[in-house]
Amino acid sequence: MDAKARESNRLRQRKFLELHKDEVNAKRRERYHERVELGKCPRCGGRVKKGRTLCTNCCEYMLDLNRKYAKQKKAVVKTKAAKTKTVNAKAVKPKTAKTSTVKTGTAKASTAKAKAVKTKSTKTKAK
Repeated sequence: MDAKARESNRLRQRKFLELHKDEVNAKRRERYHERVELGKCPRCGGRVKKGRTLCTNCCEYMLDLNRKYAKQKKAVVKTKAAKTKTVNAKAVKPKTAKTSTVKTGTAKASTAKAKAVKTKSTKTKAK
């Protein structure tokens, strides 16, 4: 069978499934419940141990899927945490103004003193 024939078969199967979706799902559910009643694995029809719902192969497959999902979830959480750390590190902190205070004076006295210091420094620069 060549590639064109395979592709046309796939398209035909997809169209059939789209048109008969409800029927296909109903048959799938019936097979599932029949297998469970007979004591077989509902996924593959294999042998099931007592007290279990899936065979050992399907159980291992499901466990692998769960492990893979858990790893992906942890990776997503780690990347989110790393992103928030970098955003917090880059966040601009508000600048606080440095003020000079005089223990015995008032605010007016400290500003007058600052003006006096500025005029002295400008006079020394002019000379």
